[in-house]
Amino acid sequence: MNLNQGEWIELLDAIEDPVFIHDKSYCLKYVNKSYCNLAGLDSQVMLGKPYWKFFPKGNGPLDGCRQAIESETKNACSREETKIGNKTFLSKSFSKRSQDQKTVNAIHILQDITEQKRLSNELNHRNYFLELVIENMPARIFWKGCDLLYLGCNTKFAKDAGFSSPLDLIGKSDYEMAWRSQAEMFRADDTRTIKLDVSKLDYEEESTSPDGKIAWLRTSKLPLLDNNKNITGMLGFYQEITNEKQERDRVALEQKIHIEDLNRALDSIIQVMSKAMELRDPYTAGHQAKVALIACAIGKELGWDENHISGLRMSALVHDIGKIGIPSEILTKPAMLSEYEEKLMQEHAEKGYQLLKGISFPWPIADWVRQHHERTDGLGYPQGLHGEAISIEAKVLGVADTLEAMSAHRPYRPALGLPAALAEIKAQSGIKFDPDVVRTALSLFEGKENLDMFYA
Repeated sequence: MNLNQGEWIELLDAIEDPVFIHDKSYCLKYVNKSYCNLAGLDSQVMLGKPYWKFFPKGNGPLDGCRQAIESETKNACSREETKIGNKTFLSKSFSKRSQDQKTVNAIHILQDITEQKRLSNELNHRNYFLELVIENMPARIFWKGCDLLYLGCNTKFAKDAGFSSPLDLIGKSDYEMAWRSQAEMFRADDTRTIKLDVSKLDYEEESTSPDGKIAWLRTSKLPLLDNNKNITGMLGFYQEITNEKQERDRVALEQKIHIEDLNRALDSIIQVMSKAMELRDPYTAGHQAKVALIACAIGKELGWDENHISGLRMSALVHDIGKIGIPSEILTKPAMLSEYEEKLMQEHAEKGYQLLKGISFPWPIADWVRQHHERTDGLGYPQGLHGEAISIEAKVLGVADTLEAMSAHRPYRPALGLPAALAEIKAQSGIKFDPDVVRTALSLFEGKENLDMFYA
């Protein structure tokens, strides 16, 4: 069925992207409604004139458009990205010549890819951050597919395997590594390979490096899961425990050093994650660090040991990491949020949990972060937990977060001050906040005018 001219115009006007047709002199022959809206003019004003006088404005046609028109090919096309104001468009131009080559017309489509570019840049930033962490971890890190062929690793692992670059390992198996002779011993029945019913594998093994050096290694392997919980491969890392096989006391000492190194690395990662969040939201710069100071002071007053407080500190430093998934215009909005924006903002607790749950911390940090906006009366979020269902660590984070947030300036209001914050948690003791935590916080801060001296 053939379409008449009116039907074609209706179809083109229905397209959200600006579409226009021009001749070889770049003079407009047709523009759709989206083009008129962006140009801010009626079509009759623009037809017969060069499109670059209206939209996109410039001293001449777009380069790709010129190439399509000037091409000697009967039907030519071009694609290019162009910035128009604060938006990025993908410009696509298709030219068609008549049989006698005398007439040239082109249809031009501009697709708004601003959001795609933003998401792509954000993804590239996250990937860079992840690569930076993996490459600088003290552990040798690798990941494989279900066929147990290497998909990637860090440089430390590659060198131990006898290769100069991680790229050299891609597609290879353990039987092609520096430890190939040891791998052959397990070819028939390697009970240590990842199984469907195993969530994590930890073991120690003796290994021979490319230079013949004997070492004992601690190896950990984790299954990589897809959205349906199906195993798609494994993530693993190993750390040398000792250069020579010695008595168990020496091995125990090396294990202790390994754990301390790993904790320091985790602490460094937490610091970087915390700073990354603060870079997106300058109005709350230092908020997470200050909440960590308040929370640790409360934990110490409650009698918690050093290890327990370390976990609390790490969780406080990233308790708002989920805000990395919240649009920056909402984070820095200089006015009260709308109901819809408030719901988006509340998603940060769940987003933080999703970001952290896959990291093997010594403490359930992801759960504490997820619960830091839960309240005793069950009116918190994201799960609406009641009373004892909320972890004590999350209850401490909730009180510390409230004290710091109310005491500090926010884009939508001036600082309310420490006395007001203390009055709030006191009034909500047993309702929203745990009474023991509130009582401890009051004993630490009641009577003080602000928290500046405490932070110092």
